[in-house]
Amino acid sequence: MEIQKQRFYEHLYERRKDVADNNRGLPMEKYCALIEEVKNAKVAERKSPRMHWLLKHYDVLLVQGMEKLIVPLNNESVDVIYYVHDDELFDILQEVHTSTGHGGRDRMMKKTKEKYKNIVRTEVLLFINLCVSCQTKQKRQKKGIVSKPTIFNDWNSRCQVDLIDYQSHADGKYRYVLVYQDHLTKFVILRPLETKRSEEVAYQLLDVFTMFGAPVVLQSDNGRDFCSKIIEELKKLWPELKMVHGEPRQSQDSLECANQDVENMLTTWMLQNETEHWSQGLRFVQFMKNSALHSGIKRSPYEAMFGRKPKIGLKTSNVPLEAIDDVTTEEHLENIVTFSCIDNSQTGQLESQQSAMDSVKTEKDLEEVVQLIDTDNAHTEHEQSQSLKSELSEDNDYCQKISYAMCSICFNPTNYEALNVENASSENICNCCNRETNKANVRKGALDGLEVQAKRMKVISDSTHPKSEIELTVKIPVPDISRGQGDARSVLAVVLGATADAFTAWVRNKE
Repeated sequence: MEIQKQRFYEHLYERRKDVADNNRGLPMEKYCALIEEVKNAKVAERKSPRMHWLLKHYDVLLVQGMEKLIVPLNNESVDVIYYVHDDELFDILQEVHTSTGHGGRDRMMKKTKEKYKNIVRTEVLLFINLCVSCQTKQKRQKKGIVSKPTIFNDWNSRCQVDLIDYQSHADGKYRYVLVYQDHLTKFVILRPLETKRSEEVAYQLLDVFTMFGAPVVLQSDNGRDFCSKIIEELKKLWPELKMVHGEPRQSQDSLECANQDVENMLTTWMLQNETEHWSQGLRFVQFMKNSALHSGIKRSPYEAMFGRKPKIGLKTSNVPLEAIDDVTTEEHLENIVTFSCIDNSQTGQLESQQSAMDSVKTEKDLEEVVQLIDTDNAHTEHEQSQSLKSELSEDNDYCQKISYAMCSICFNPTNYEALNVENASSENICNCCNRETNKANVRKGALDGLEVQAKRMKVISDSTHPKSEIELTVKIPVPDISRGQGDARSVLAVVLGATADAFTAWVRNKE
């Protein structure tokens, strides 16, 4: 790790020699200088254009005695976005890279933008190129002809199941990995299996169905016979369950990509933890896979599934990484973050008091200064008291308003005293309906992303696989689920007709 860190900074500084000064990152010296400039700009009575620019782009957060440079907060944003200096850049990229299961450029950029401001794409690519585990990943197979990508607009309407063979690397009694994925949200569930018998697969799927519900269509790239046997076993365990097995779509390689991601993440997890027990790492790989950005739906499967970003305790909170290890109690957590934001009026008051103390020469001067300070403090306390009363009054008015408001979706009163349906308003939504609306919007965005991906796949396929002419001899690959162990991988056929989405071919039977 130290060698990789040393090489990272060597390449980083070498690349920055040829770029402009404003694109050369944030060295530690410049980082500390910006903090001092921001602090001085906040307490200055007359601000220069430079100070106004600094206060627009920077603020200072005090965390356990450490001053951190952050993006100024506003009423719309509650998340703290940190600026990163060069000394901590490698450690942050390493943490993000590990949390995404050694994800690629897009996954890391998505993750870093949630918490950090000034990490650019070239730095992420440099880190990935120097990662030893990423260089040993298995490359994905090239995509074949895409004729009709499958898209479904409802969650849990069509799901697919597959098995990953780990017989050559058995973990005790476990020799297979069950991969279950929803077509819309791309949410993945992993389970270790001892065998690939339909009884054991059905028993594991039953646990998933009783938690999230059962889909209408269940498909598998292992063939319809495999899927039908699973459904039969599920009916024995759950007689009320009714579902059908779907036709495998070879053009839709979503599950193959998911399987390969799972294998790569699992291999990396075993290397990092120095263990051969891959069954223990499945739950962590499942979380990393569902938390990472999916290129098709333009968000993580977890977010598409639940309508919110995943959390890992304090690690995904606004608390800096340096302060997480020292937090042990709730009281400590409440006092850990203190903003170094002092009002200009309070700052001016402190400066006037300090200047008055500096001019003290006699005992009479001291009494006058003490009286002045007491008067200023009393005035400040009075203003704070009046402000607090005003806020409480506004809160009471607001509580009285919402106590008579009704949800415009479910028409349930937000307070049991409100029973008049006419009080419903489009601006009044209860918490339950608000969460459901957010989830619906997120899944609509996932569907739009899949439609864009399907069109792009079709365009790329048409450009790389031109239309076949009539009476032309073509080579057609045989799907793995339809090919026997001694059968050829491809067959020769003669094109008899062609349409916009497919073509008709004649294949000579074996004699």
